[in-house]
Amino acid sequence: MLELGPGAGIETIPLLLEGHRVFAVDISPGMLSVLRNRAEESGVSNALETRAGPVGGLEGLLSDLSAGYFRGGFSTFGALNLEPDLSRVPRALARVLAPDSPLFLAILNRYGVPPLLFSILQGRLAEIRARLADPIPPEGIGYPLALHAFTRGELARRFNPWFSLEGVEAVTVVSPTHYSHRLWAFTSPSGRASLARWDARLTKRWPFRELGEWTFVTFRRSWTPV
Repeated sequence: MLELGPGAGIETIPLLLEGHRVFAVDISPGMLSVLRNRAEESGVSNALETRAGPVGGLEGLLSDLSAGYFRGGFSTFGALNLEPDLSRVPRALARVLAPDSPLFLAILNRYGVPPLLFSILQGRLAEIRARLADPIPPEGIGYPLALHAFTRGELARRFNPWFSLEGVEAVTVVSPTHYSHRLWAFTSPSGRASLARWDARLTKRWPFRELGEWTFVTFRRSWTPV
């Protein structure tokens, strides 16, 4: 399977240990080095292949691979949000993903309403301005790199006709963002558990699934040729 933006391999290593083969692409050679070292220590390096480069450069990075090379793909750490232009990415992915294979993506949502409310509650006006900017500046909302947020609908239009949309789910809706330190400081363990239960109820329901800071989007590779 193809993984975009694995970082240090939080999800990669468990997949390798389960017997999957993973082809990992990351913009940071340093993170890929960490990933390879972890795979070596875990005894699964023979099932891992890595390449350094941006998601926007997939067409060139994967040009030597045959059509339909992968049986699935995923990116769950926002690698697509690092790209100012995704116009060439869907076609590049469509070429190397076999028909009917799944593609799981986690994206930073352009219209995440709860994060804005959490920033308002904390009086963080600069954070609000950063959240509404494009690109979102480094450290503007707690992330070290500039980010380009977009909606599920925008993503689906870009991936059409090579991918069909199968599912949408917010990562969280009512739980504060990870960088809302003041709110978390006043939230008891039981309160956090209650928020988690509400998230479990709401994240797959409309309209809440469209409102979270991060959105899980599931695509299926169509039979439309590249």
